[in-house]
Amino acid sequence: MLASGLGISFAVLALIGGILYRRRLQAARRSEVGYAISDDMIRQIETAGRIEVEEPLDLKEIRAEEDQFWGESWDEPEEF
Repeated sequence: MLASGLGISFAVLALIGGILYRRRLQAARRSEVGYAISDDMIRQIETAGRIEVEEPLDLKEIRAEEDQFWGESWDEPEEF
């Protein structure tokens, strides 16, 4: 009797944890929507060669991210 009660309690806790985790993932995805490229944007790139965005791009931020990326050290691939 005690073991089945513990099993049910564990299952309920796992279910609640899964729901909370899924909500956090969805919230994180919603916050990144500004960086997502939709199918309509891809079609616009294919037809016009560029896309129009509502907000102007922050060129300083883009340059800083590029500098950080290219400033990282690159390890040689391991040989098998």
